[in-house]
Amino acid sequence: MKRFSFVALSLLLFVACSKNETPVGLPEIHNEADQSSRIEHTVLIEPTVSVSCGACPLGHHEIDQIEDSLENVTHMSHYLYGPLYHDYSSYLMEKINKTIYTPIGHVNRRHEDGSIVYYPVNSFRGLVGNEINESTNIGLNVSSNQTESDLEVSIDIFSEEELSSSDLMLTVVLVEKVVTGIGPGYDQRNYGNSDPDHPYFGRGNYIQGFEHTNVIRHLLTAYEGDAIDISDMSTTWNGSISLTDLAESPSAYRVLAFVSESSDIVMPIINAVEFDVQ
Repeated sequence: MKRFSFVALSLLLFVACSKNETPVGLPEIHNEADQSSRIEHTVLIEPTVSVSCGACPLGHHEIDQIEDSLENVTHMSHYLYGPLYHDYSSYLMEKINKTIYTPIGHVNRRHEDGSIVYYPVNSFRGLVGNEINESTNIGLNVSSNQTESDLEVSIDIFSEEELSSSDLMLTVVLVEKVVTGIGPGYDQRNYGNSDPDHPYFGRGNYIQGFEHTNVIRHLLTAYEGDAIDISDMSTTWNGSISLTDLAESPSAYRVLAFVSESSDIVMPIINAVEFDVQ
C-alpha cells in the first residue's frame, strides 16, 4: 500500500482558526435555504485524519461545530492506518491518486476538471453552506430491522423528475458513532496543549480518551457502490450484515448512504443521508 505523507507542524497555521471565528473570505452561513419545496439535501463531509496529526483535533472540532450549527450535515472520517482504519479509505485514496495530507478533506466530493479537490479545514463551513443552498433531484429514506441474526437495512431512493443519467450508484457505509481508546492508534496528538484558546487545551500533548466520530467499520455495498435504477422515479435497495460481524451493539452504529454517478473518477455526491441504527 502506498505511503501517505502527513502534514508538518507548519500546516497548523494554515488550517487553524479559532473555534468561534468565521474563516476569512468565506460567508457566514445561517442555513436559511428554503427546504419546503424540494427534496431534503444532506451534505457529507469526509475529513482525512490521523491520530499522529497534531492539527487534526481542530479539524474534529470544526466539523462538530458545523454539525451542531447546521441542519442536514454529516461526516465520515478517513483514517489512514491503525485500529480506526478501514480499507475503503485506501480504495478512495487510490481512486483519487494523490498524496493526501491531514487534516484536509472534501465536501460532497466536488471536483474540478475531472479531479477531486481537497480543502483545508477552514474552508469546510463555506463549502457546506454552498452545498446546502444547492438543490438535489434524488431523495433517500432509510429504515432498519434487527432479526435474531442480522441487521437489515432498507433504503428508498426516489426522484420527483425524470433524470438525465441512468448510471447511478448507491454506496452504503456503516460507521461507529463514537470510538474511544487508550494508547497508540487512539490517543490523539495535540499541538494546542499550551494554547489557552485551543478547544483541547489542558488535555495533554496526546489526548487520552479522545472521541473519534463516525469511524468507518463496514461497507454494505461494493466499494464503488451498487448500481440502482430509478427510471420509474423510485426504487428500494436492501442489504444486511450479520450481528456477529458487529463488534458493538447495533445502536452504536450509524448508516451513511449516498448516491453518485458511475465513473472511473470520483464523482460528486448527488445526495446523502444519515440514519442512527436503533
